Amino acid sequence: MTNHKEILRLKSLGLTNTDIAAACTCGRNTVTRTLARAQENGLTWEKARAMSQQEVSLKLFPEEVHQHQCHQCQWGQTMPMGSDLHN
Repeated sequence: MTNHKEILRLKSLGLTNTDIAAACTCGRNTVTRTLARAQENGLTWEKARAMSQQEVSLKLFPEEVHQHQCHQCQWGQTMPMGSDLHN
């Protein structure tokens, strides 16, 4: 999962989007999208600093964080990832 908090931190240090993408091993479009969402939500590095990585991701991309935490089992029930209840 992308470290959105790190993207905000690196941007606050003045790195280019290309350099941030390389440092975070993600695409430049991911960096651009993250920074745009942060701006839309008024989330600056100063605010994100006190938040956990997951809190930052949830604030910026709540629908994607939920998708990573759950998946559909063969019976159509949503189960937590790594659950042994599928057997």
